[in-house]
Amino acid sequence: MSVPARPENGAAGLDREAIEDLLDVLNDVPQWTLAPNRWERVAHILETIVAAVAAADLAALLNAITELELAGPVRVGPRIGAREVVSVPEPIKDRVNHLVHALRAGNDRPRNGQPDPSNAPGETRDAR
Repeated sequence: MSVPARPENGAAGLDREAIEDLLDVLNDVPQWTLAPNRWERVAHILETIVAAVAAADLAALLNAITELELAGPVRVGPRIGAREVVSVPEPIKDRVNHLVHALRAGNDRPRNGQPDPSNAPGETRDAR
């Protein structure tokens, strides 16, 4: 599972709000603790997200964001008798970091050839 060389190209064609929603969820993933089989599900969803961004497929991206949100932890602690939970595996953490970086790079670009007013000289952007 590899991030396309320039997924931000597809991200430019996607809804900015969808990208921001995705970034919000992706920023939560490193704090999750899940059973190993649920991490496998997260890895599969991340593949779907990469493909949706590369294809600028908004419908697929929105579905994948919802799936990722639902794949996360749903309880404060594990249920009694539940399987072992583990922190985010390194390959998934790396994938999330690369995806966040690529999406932020694509999100900082102007969408219509006009300068992004939030990047005006002398102003600072809100770092999420």
